Amino acid sequence: MKKAIVLISRILALTVLGVIVTAAASAVTPQPEIVKSATGASAGQTMLLLFIDRLMVALIFAFLLEKTILRGMRLVGLLFWVVFGITTFMMQIETLVFGSAFPGLSTSDVFRLVLTALVSTLIFVPLAVLVMGRWKDNGEPVRPLFKKDYLTGLILLAVIYPILYFSFGYFVAWQSAAVREFYATTTITTAQPLLTLIQVARGALWVLAGLPLLVMFDRRIHTIIASILCYSLLPSFSLILPNPLMPEPVRLAHLVEISLSMAIFGGLFGWIMASKAPFPRGISRNS
Repeated sequence: MKKAIVLISRILALTVLGVIVTAAASAVTPQPEIVKSATGASAGQTMLLLFIDRLMVALIFAFLLEKTILRGMRLVGLLFWVVFGITTFMMQIETLVFGSAFPGLSTSDVFRLVLTALVSTLIFVPLAVLVMGRWKDNGEPVRPLFKKDYLTGLILLAVIYPILYFSFGYFVAWQSAAVREFYATTTITTAQPLLTLIQVARGALWVLAGLPLLVMFDRRIHTIIASILCYSLLPSFSLILPNPLMPEPVRLAHLVEISLSMAIFGGLFGWIMASKAPFPRGISRNS
């Protein structure tokens, strides 16, 4: 009972810290004009949605940090890699690809958004490790992050990703009239081979972004669950927040599309890549 109370308290503390850090990072970094001039949802509604969003992030972090075998700054570094890579780096590549759909957002504006996320992640990740009691190094050796055995899995997942991307893009997001209207003016379309090549490259980058997940746990099932949570919810759940770049119907369509498609990708990543990862202390890969 005591352990459960402590865990709940830590999750709530992470949630509050997440709200504060997000607000502080937005305040100290330059914001695009379209963001600064945004109007719409009330402050109360936005704060409630931000709290829910940060609660989801806190729950994901709680699972990762409860199950990881790593501690200290090594854990901070690897966790930063995963969170910033999946949440920001990979998603903003997509923003740049479909930049013509966001006429109010310049390339420099995208980098401003990346800077804000970078500052937020750099502050929040070490605080999360500290709050969850994983700061003191336990001397656990870090397994190799890059292995030749991973290459086959990386190539396979790079091919699988565009299949998921285009399938869910069409059968989920594109069924929304609002989405079709929103992207009507974009200069890059699914009819262009370039988009397929870009998504194959993104598939490989998605794998690289998640590599630390392969060395953070000592059980394959924990790696798979962590991969599903990170790939599915970290890049998508914040779409519940009011966004001056996307109308609400477009945001919610993408929320469903990304969370479902990336849950499958995350599960495949964990299953395929963890089968090639050496697990310590004689733990079976299938445990």
